Amino acid sequence: MPSTAPEDLPSTKPIPAFYCCYLLRSAKRPGCLYIGSTPDPARRLEQHNGFSKGGAKRTERDTLRPWEMVTIIEGFTSRTGALQFEWSWQHVHTTRHIGAVETDKLNRRRKKPPVDQGSGLWTSTPKVLGNLHQLLRSTYFGTWPLTVRFLSTDAHSHWQRWTDRADGLLPDTIHVELDFRAEGASVLNSNLPANDMTHIDATYSDIQAHLEKSTSLVNDSARRISCEVCKEQLSPQSDIVVVCSQRHCHAVSHVNCLSQLFLNDEGSSGLLPTFGECPACKREVKWVTLMKELSMRLHGAKTATKLLKRERKSKENTEGRKSSKTSKKAKTDDDILDDDYEDLDEDWMNVVNVDFTPEPPDHDYTKSESSTGRVEIVIEDSEEEIFD
Repeated sequence: MPSTAPEDLPSTKPIPAFYCCYLLRSAKRPGCLYIGSTPDPARRLEQHNGFSKGGAKRTERDTLRPWEMVTIIEGFTSRTGALQFEWSWQHVHTTRHIGAVETDKLNRRRKKPPVDQGSGLWTSTPKVLGNLHQLLRSTYFGTWPLTVRFLSTDAHSHWQRWTDRADGLLPDTIHVELDFRAEGASVLNSNLPANDMTHIDATYSDIQAHLEKSTSLVNDSARRISCEVCKEQLSPQSDIVVVCSQRHCHAVSHVNCLSQLFLNDEGSSGLLPTFGECPACKREVKWVTLMKELSMRLHGAKTATKLLKRERKSKENTEGRKSSKTSKKAKTDDDILDDDYEDLDEDWMNVVNVDFTPEPPDHDYTKSESSTGRVEIVIEDSEEEIFD
């Protein structure tokens, strides 16, 4: 099975550890909402509430603080993808990804659709979640493997009403997760809401062990490896290969072989699978986890080295020494990533020409026109991309 060699791929960055779009709600004035995106929800919430530098001008007023995150959409494989979604969510009347806005049909007094005012404050939770529901059912965003996480029972109730009302069901690629936290103040900071988002893992911890295993297998030149799907012998130095993420499974496959197997199992005609069963251990694995490790191995050598060092130190602490307990916040991956993974100012969209037709989703797998049966990985993340 032919495969694209690493040196043939465009220079790019690894898939970020985490990126999400979020819906903020004022605890003092629940009718005030704010839409944004971030690679670190806990840090961003602190910024919006004034406990660290950053945040947004529209969330600075003390009459609105504290803010709480009631919904996040996670699973974006690049910052560009998250910004695309954020812009479309904020500008549902101008985005090309949906037609008539469904939430306008419920307001009979409105004769004309409102003019988008950028990333301003919204005033209706049902309307904002209705717009979100429609975006996720679009032919564009509906193909992305996203998870909608609800952190508020009433926000989920509004969402459920839209789910019951909508003619079309959400695509299989969209998953809903309930993550309700206790009401009240945070145990870490009495000025923050109980759901301070510190339970969200925004680091690469989920792939550290996987990365160490795959690096060892791929770099072992003395080991003869065959693809678990097509059974052909692999050349890890020239073929793009993926390794099962299960700890005790050592299955290695061509990326396009495994992708097609997963798509066949799902009965999907798309280009990007969501889940699949490992052909060796028969356990379910997430496609995004495999791709995150693969992109790190191919395009994040320096970051991968630091992650592996951290993994070894963690093992040493576990096996040989007792690590002291501390209330200090767990270290994130900010120290090993560049500025592309920092939060942007709320006015980032003002410099973007949103009328320009964008490229296909940056996390898709596109078939090469010059060959058959070959899949080229395109994972781009650039500030110069057009977001809608």
